[in-house]
Amino acid sequence: HERNRRWSKAVGYYDRYIKSPSSNQSRQVQAVFQVAEIYQHHLRNPKLANVWYNKVLTFYRRLRAGASFAARAEMRRALKFYSQFKKARIEGAKNQKVAVNKKIQLLQKLDNALKPVVRYDDGEQIIASLVIVGRANQQMAEAIFRAPLPKGLNAAGIKQYKEGIKQIITPYLTKAVKSYALALEKSEQFKVYSEWISKAHRGLRSIQMTKAGEFQGFRLPPVEMETLNIAILDDTKIMSDTFLGRLNIAINYQVSQEEKKKIFYAIKSGKERIFLKAVSQILNKDPDNVFAINALGLFYLKYNKPQIGVLAMNRVLSKKPDIAPLLNNMGIVFLRQKDVRQAIVWFKKAIEADSSDVISNANLGTIFVKQGDFANALPYLTKTYNQATGVWNEGDKRLIASFNNYGIALAGTGDWKSAHILYRGMTKKPAAPSAILLNQAIVLAEGFDDGRFRSEAKGLVDELSLGHKSVRFKRKLDRLLSKLERK
Repeated sequence: HERNRRWSKAVGYYDRYIKSPSSNQSRQVQAVFQVAEIYQHHLRNPKLANVWYNKVLTFYRRLRAGASFAARAEMRRALKFYSQFKKARIEGAKNQKVAVNKKIQLLQKLDNALKPVVRYDDGEQIIASLVIVGRANQQMAEAIFRAPLPKGLNAAGIKQYKEGIKQIITPYLTKAVKSYALALEKSEQFKVYSEWISKAHRGLRSIQMTKAGEFQGFRLPPVEMETLNIAILDDTKIMSDTFLGRLNIAINYQVSQEEKKKIFYAIKSGKERIFLKAVSQILNKDPDNVFAINALGLFYLKYNKPQIGVLAMNRVLSKKPDIAPLLNNMGIVFLRQKDVRQAIVWFKKAIEADSSDVISNANLGTIFVKQGDFANALPYLTKTYNQATGVWNEGDKRLIASFNNYGIALAGTGDWKSAHILYRGMTKKPAAPSAILLNQAIVLAEGFDDGRFRSEAKGLVDELSLGHKSVRFKRKLDRLLSKLERK
């Protein structure tokens, strides 16, 4: 019923399951949590949602099962305080002192609401709570820092006032920096990769502090560059003569050129009957033929039957566990299931099997770019950049995507010059994608304090503004144009 958006019916069935006897207590807690989520996000009834989030905690305490759902329920309750905290304004308030005190009280309430989340020892929610603490403290500092100056101060008074403000906000910023850093540390410990990691990286980059802990200023967050999705299934390489030759060294099997062509075209056709006929001709002669079994896995992965695809690939890997393209494709399976942690494990296995494997390096590097972890992304995407032209033809979307994401990693690690050279080369190609043009404009605007570059960036923004329908894309263009006009 959830899949078909029949929310009330879904709640009814969950309620029946919750009330029925069950040996799977964790599932019961999950069912209670799902009802709370339906009321919160779909039926738009926050009061009932809150009742059910409280029920999640009651069930957890009674059954001692489903800790991850209890942690998420606690987090949902804490987010209400975070929402109230963000809405409380200092700037524009009639009495700034009262407004500051109110915001401080809300920050303390948020802090207290997040403490229970940590007790459940759920990696993802611990990291989320640390990042929220970091963001709230940073926002508190920014609100005080940007509050209007008191009237009637002379130059000496303004200087003294600003020094006093620095002293007030430094403890908040110190806590923010420590929370972000701890979140990143915990992400390594728990092997958790989520949007919170990206927020932690952005938070750290936006606060300028000396090593001694003295506040230097806030960096305006750069306009976020456009990451191009890769998630490359290693099909071209698997079907290439080079890869066949490499397999032949390790595994004895025979596939004729004619049989290979039949399978290749059957995969492209997407027709299961034609494909199975081509594969069965090989497997009837050799039931353990690695090429045919892998092609079987590849077909079902491409056409959204991952369970069958995984079975086939596991059969190959049980015989030869170090074939990089197969390990890469296992990573793709988990990426499609939004299990980033397992995807990273498989991409790393592929790179361990063959450190020069372009595709698994591209996939892993792109994950780190999306997390905002540019330092970790750079080595993988550098390998891809150095070798990709030997794997993909010019104009191939995978080549463009991997080069683009390499450019983001360069810019993210402060190598604006190399990023500029890369994007300049890419924008000179005919019909360069909008994402490439936008990223070049961002590099010119953010990385260089030069009037000529600003003028070129503005020209790119004007060009992109014509006819682009994406609201998100237009917002980025507006932000970039606003920055260019302030410089």
